Amino acid sequence: MKGTIERRIAALLRAGMLAAMIAMCTGGTWYLAAHGGDPMARAGRQSHFGGEGVGLMRVGIVILMATPIARVAFSVGAFVCARDRTYALISATVLGILLYSVLGGR
Repeated sequence: MKGTIERRIAALLRAGMLAAMIAMCTGGTWYLAAHGGDPMARAGRQSHFGGEGVGLMRVGIVILMATPIARVAFSVGAFVCARDRTYALISATVLGILLYSVLGGR
């Protein structure tokens, strides 16, 4: 069972990296197609999730940040299913710290 969990975690990490890479490359290509020849001064004037690929690149960064958090969340579930309370508690604590730092930390 341990090997299966490790393979699933590896697949989760690979899928997250692949999704982030696709979003970043697509957004970067879209941005360069729209602004490739523009001077740098114009390229900096974009809204937060503005068009021309900037928003898609930011989504890729969010996916990249969420991938390790999803890994820890998956680990909590795997340890609970395996009835390993010690590692489930440690993983849940790490997940809480990660979520606090991303969502509530200042």
